[in-house]
Amino acid sequence: RLTAFKRQDRLPPTTDPDALGATAGYLVTDLFLSSEIARDLRLDLRLDNVFDRGFRQAPNLIPGRGRSLKAQLSYRF
Repeated sequence: RLTAFKRQDRLPPTTDPDALGATAGYLVTDLFLSSEIARDLRLDLRLDNVFDRGFRQAPNLIPGRGRSLKAQLSYRF
């Protein structure tokens, strides 16, 4: 999955000294893999932000998520 955002500079005026203003455009890549290992056993893997791209969604001050790996093993009975 690719998530792309262009530069955001249409922000309301502010007097907040902590406001960071406009945000740069960015592209974040996520990968998913699902495999049925056996009839009742499934493995799901997910790698978010593959290239560990730093980004911030306007008008948030908190940076976006970094690279993360998630794994899930499920058994159906």
